[in-house]
Amino acid sequence: PFIQRPSHRHMDWCAAYSWLRNKPKILITATEHPVYFVAASGQDDITENMADTYVQSFEEQHSVSLDEYKALRLGVWKIIFNKDDYLQSTCTCRPFLKDYMCKHILGLAIQHRLVTVPPQTLNVPLDQKPRRGRPKKATDGYSRD
Repeated sequence: PFIQRPSHRHMDWCAAYSWLRNKPKILITATEHPVYFVAASGQDDITENMADTYVQSFEEQHSVSLDEYKALRLGVWKIIFNKDDYLQSTCTCRPFLKDYMCKHILGLAIQHRLVTVPPQTLNVPLDQKPRRGRPKKATDGYSRD
């Protein structure tokens, strides 16, 4: 369905690898394509009750209060992961809605060994974003300034 396939920037790889290294709690429901529920950053770990409430309120159209709606919409991400072609997977987080790719989908693809992490991503310290722009020119090790 995409005219162009979503691209993976270095920043996306770093975010996905860092997210996976933090060992997030992931709930899985069995359907045609597995559905994963993950708590948003800064939230408590996801519980089965949160996932059930999410399904009832958004898929089964049960009414919830505005505060519950806000907590669910901003606190729980639903990832429908396609193992055949992970680029066709969907997520409810904001970066996915903008770029059609997010750290959750890329992280699950890494976890399922559908992609390999580029070596330059492994060199970035965890929880640190790569610097913007062109890397600095290497200096000559023998010269003194």
